[in-house]
Amino acid sequence: MMRTLPFLLIVWNTSAAAVEPAVVQEGFQEQVQPILKQFCFDCHGERKPKAGIRVDYLDGTVPDKEVRHWKIIREQLIEEEMPPEDEPQP
Repeated sequence: MMRTLPFLLIVWNTSAAAVEPAVVQEGFQEQVQPILKQFCFDCHGERKPKAGIRVDYLDGTVPDKEVRHWKIIREQLIEEEMPPEDEPQP
């Protein structure tokens, strides 16, 4: 599953440009949001955003201001730096 999440984010991100925004957001909420909720929100949610990073507000839109954030998330997942070893893994 750990290798699946970065792949899912890459496919979702690259296909997002060719699809209506509402369809992209729906796909994000069905496929990506549950994974983020299960593995990321505890440490990067509204209550205690470790390192100042929050992912709970991401909604499937990719405005220019979010591209950098998504690139960092992707790199962290590919390099298996997140989630930390002592946390549940996808």
